[in-house]
Amino acid sequence: MPASTPRPEPPTCAPIEALLLRAQRSGAVRRDVGMPELLALLSATCLAAQHHG
Repeated sequence: MPASTPRPEPPTCAPIEALLLRAQRSGAVRRDVGMPELLALLSATCLAAQHHG
């Protein structure tokens, strides 16, 4: 897939993005945090939980 072609989002991304936007509006999350950063953080958390039980 060329870099200019957007990747399809999994169906779970819309609710997660809605929560992110709500948290940003309340001031709980910085406005410069986007879905790529949030998904990377969630992935890393899941991997760490699997690794460390």
